[in-house]
Amino acid sequence: MSRCLFSVLLPATTSILLFQFASNTIAQQPIPPVRQAIDVLNGDSCDRATELTYQSRQLQSPSGNTTVHFEGTLLKIVNNPSQVISESGFCHASRTQTLSNDMIVANQGSAQRFSENPYTDGYLVETPLSFSPDERYIAAEIAIVYSGLHISNAIAAFDTTTGEIIRTPNICEDAAASDMDSVGYVGFLSATEMVVECQFAGRRSPIPNRFEVVTLPSGSIRTLEGLPHNTVSYGTSVSEFEITQVQRF
Repeated sequence: MSRCLFSVLLPATTSILLFQFASNTIAQQPIPPVRQAIDVLNGDSCDRATELTYQSRQLQSPSGNTTVHFEGTLLKIVNNPSQVISESGFCHASRTQTLSNDMIVANQGSAQRFSENPYTDGYLVETPLSFSPDERYIAAEIAIVYSGLHISNAIAAFDTTTGEIIRTPNICEDAAASDMDSVGYVGFLSATEMVVECQFAGRRSPIPNRFEVVTLPSGSIRTLEGLPHNTVSYGTSVSEFEITQVQRF
């Protein structure tokens, strides 16, 4: 079953995702999955093509009835590898793309795979973050890496019964004005309310952080007056991110 993901997150007119993160947000995290994937794809040799398949961490719901994880296959293409190295000393990708991108929802012995069409403009690496209290929705981080290794990120919510991403206007859209701005997942206020934090940095005049609530499944957004103290994340990680296959051609 196909997921409607890229049409929501990646409009053709902009490289900003649904909720944009600055690149340095990822760099501060301890060996995040996207960095692990990049390190392997770059490797010690400059091959014409490198194909990597990953499996995200597996998140189990509080009831123990449902688990969710993501699987994807990433491809790095280098035109004229020997010339690339001799000119720059580095093995820069000529093209990066995602060949497959799936969410797998397992429920009491049966599993359903929700697939998306290939994405040709970069690597996508997805990580489940939390279930909603009623276990219907899953909050996930989506990292995208372009050919120049510029990294953008998004926080999205998926319906685990249909695999569909929740359609919503860009939240924290004014956080795209600075490369140091970022947006982060905070937690769930209720079964139908997910909170994100808009973080503003690198401005001449400081701007206070702002918290916004995404209502599910409508996708409507409202701003909170201050830091919410009653947000909760749900689920237990039962396996960690793993690179399951690497092929070099």
